[in-house]
Amino acid sequence: MNCILQNINLQSKAEKPFHTHCIGTCRKKEISLKNEEIHGVITVYLSLILLIILSLLFTVIEGARVYTARVYVERSLTTAMDSVMAEYYGPLWKEYHIFGLDASYGSDSVQASEIKAKLEDYMSYPLYQNLPGEQRKDQKGTDLLTTSINSVSLTDLTFLTDCQGELFLNEAVKYMKYREAGNAFELLLDKLSLLKSPGKLCTIYEEKLKAEEQLVEIDKGILELMELLDGMKTSKKGLKVSKDGKLKTVPYFIKKICIGELTKESAGINNDTIFLALKGNYVMPENDFQAIDNSFLRLEEVLLRVGEKETAIASVEENLSQLYQTRAQLPDEESSSEEEMDKRKELEAQILSTDVVRDALVRERNELISQKEFHTNGILSEKKEIDMLIQHLIPLIEKGQKAIDQIIIKTELAAPFLDAYETVLDREKEGLDETIWEGLKDDLQNLKRYTAKDGCGYDFAEMKRILGQDKRILWQTANLLDQAQQEFSLEEMAASKRSFQSAWDILSGYTIKGLTLDYSTLTIQQSKEKDLLEAMQSTVLGGITGLVMDRDTISEAELSERAKPSDLAAVGEEQGGFGDEFMEFIKRAVIGDQAFDLGSIFGSLADQIGEMAWIEEGINDIAMTLLFQEYMKNHFYAFPKEGENLNARKPSALLYEQEYLLAGKLADESNLSSVIARILAIRMAADLVTILTDRRICEEAKVAAATMVGFTGLPILISITQVLILILWTFAEALADTCALLKGREVPIIKKEAVMKLNDLPLLTRDNIEKKALTISDTGGMTLSYHGYLSILLLFANQTRLIYRSMDLIEENLNLRYKDSFSFQNCLYGFETEAQYLIRSKFTGFPFVQKYSGKHALGFQYKAKAAYSY
Repeated sequence: MNCILQNINLQSKAEKPFHTHCIGTCRKKEISLKNEEIHGVITVYLSLILLIILSLLFTVIEGARVYTARVYVERSLTTAMDSVMAEYYGPLWKEYHIFGLDASYGSDSVQASEIKAKLEDYMSYPLYQNLPGEQRKDQKGTDLLTTSINSVSLTDLTFLTDCQGELFLNEAVKYMKYREAGNAFELLLDKLSLLKSPGKLCTIYEEKLKAEEQLVEIDKGILELMELLDGMKTSKKGLKVSKDGKLKTVPYFIKKICIGELTKESAGINNDTIFLALKGNYVMPENDFQAIDNSFLRLEEVLLRVGEKETAIASVEENLSQLYQTRAQLPDEESSSEEEMDKRKELEAQILSTDVVRDALVRERNELISQKEFHTNGILSEKKEIDMLIQHLIPLIEKGQKAIDQIIIKTELAAPFLDAYETVLDREKEGLDETIWEGLKDDLQNLKRYTAKDGCGYDFAEMKRILGQDKRILWQTANLLDQAQQEFSLEEMAASKRSFQSAWDILSGYTIKGLTLDYSTLTIQQSKEKDLLEAMQSTVLGGITGLVMDRDTISEAELSERAKPSDLAAVGEEQGGFGDEFMEFIKRAVIGDQAFDLGSIFGSLADQIGEMAWIEEGINDIAMTLLFQEYMKNHFYAFPKEGENLNARKPSALLYEQEYLLAGKLADESNLSSVIARILAIRMAADLVTILTDRRICEEAKVAAATMVGFTGLPILISITQVLILILWTFAEALADTCALLKGREVPIIKKEAVMKLNDLPLLTRDNIEKKALTISDTGGMTLSYHGYLSILLLFANQTRLIYRSMDLIEENLNLRYKDSFSFQNCLYGFETEAQYLIRSKFTGFPFVQKYSGKHALGFQYKAKAAYSY
């Protein structure tokens, strides 16, 4: 810049000679000056060009150096993170082949500062191969990178417990994917295919019972009609029977009025026992009205005779009055002559005899009046009885109309359930045994009689019409009876008699034809249903596990109650289960609770095996699930096989670890009981096929059901009770299967025949069950062992729960085996870090640039971010 200013001054001075008259001298000087000016401009431009070239060169070199330094720092950071993660927890890999960094470093929580310190230390070695201030004597050259770390921070930590356990799952699957599992999976698929039929059957029966439960509501309405129409005393369970076995009846019922001769046909009863129980309860109002008519005839005769007596009495009293007057006209006795005295005596004798006659007539009249009152009271009494009958029947008819309205509504509501049942039955036909399907189809046709169209064999609309007509007849009769009584009180006997006759003419139109209920299936026997159910309840009261194995041989091991990974992830223990559901079902059935919901039992059985449908739909999607199942089977113990040496096992917090994975309870016994209940449910579904295929068993159950609830005469209740007996039979059969499985035997998935008999059901003790279990034979079909069912349950269990419960066991076992305090809560799967560093300037830090720019930065500030995981 100084050179440029100098040229400008020179140029100003050089302009003056051009205005003088010394042309020659001036020209020389001008030329000289102009030459000097040209030489100066060329020097400045060259300097500027050189500066620009050097600046470009230095900038390119500086950029390359900075880029190289950044790459070097980033690689150093990656190497440092790799070095930190290489310090994985050894026992976790050794025992369970899972990589994880114990970031607690012996403390109770994650030590982030320790990790940062290690990162800085591991980064320092490649960046500063010599500590600051140290220089090896043999080291030559210059450090062109000149980088320095300002700070290292952890921006994110990822634990093995994060992401719903997917990180743990991925590591387990990666370890297992190199193992051969294809053949085992194909075999498992073949065995599971045999459980499709039980699953379908449970689904069908669930829909069937849903429909039947709706139809039971219709039967309840019919049961109510039995009491309203026919006077049979009923309860929720059916007709009531006294201790001596006689049917109980109620005093008033709609069909109590009998018009004409009393027979079973005229009463609308098709059962001898029912008719005999009711025979003395019917009334024939024709007899009552006939008695009233007869009373009117006798009353008319009495009234006529009373009139005659009244006339005679009046005549006698008039004669007697005249005699008294004649006697009064006679003189006193003292002044009377003898003739007059004789006449007085004669009058006295006449008066006396006349009094006797009058008294006799009065007595006769009074007797007739008594007869009149008797016949009057008889008429009024008969009228009162008819009135009382009508007053009781009208409310019953109204109740009957309401009951029929409800039945009609229920038949309409039941129709969709029947349609749904028919749809499911047709859809699931493929794969079902032909015998079972035909039996279910026949049941469906019987159930269809309950639809609104067929009306269960009854014309409920016609019944309602008849009841309405009878109600009007009763009202009209009651009004005419009131009119007759009013006329009677006014002693308008003829009018009253006509009104009574009109009342009978109206009442004789009262009809019960068309109000007939079906009692053809009624049987009066002592019900054994409660005895069987109570025996079953006492059987399961002590728990299902005690029925299939000796409780004294069960492990008493328990997990500690400290916080576990499953607790932190809110994965609790399994609640309830099929065992609890079945016990509650038996309890409700025993006490006669209508909400025991038999269909839900089949729903629970279907749920136990219903998830298997997705296997065939998504084979490729379950590879990870299958590999994780193999991981659990290889790394966790289960209920020991027959003859297994338990001393060969590694020390573990629980003896039944795979059972814990499924149930999640603290105690071994609780976990084993939960798994046994699930296996029992699967066996019940499979045994249901065996039992329903056996026509002999189905017929025995039907006969037993008729004995139990045949006193109701309701087919649907008999059908449902038959299914209840089959359920109990299936339960007993499954107990024998489960007992055999726990003894190390393999049981056919679908057995050819059942080992339990109907008379075995009330005698389900562990000894009897074990005896039956020993009789189960391998018929050559596909079989499954206890551990086979365990594999199935693991395959279909909730994967997230399995993952966290696996962590529970790993944590407990590692701390037990290595006397450590390892916790998955502090176990890192990976982390993300950020390093701030400085790259000092070397080729662009010219002092004059910093002077004129006003910046005195030492170099370039950068941030390096990286993430690392196993």
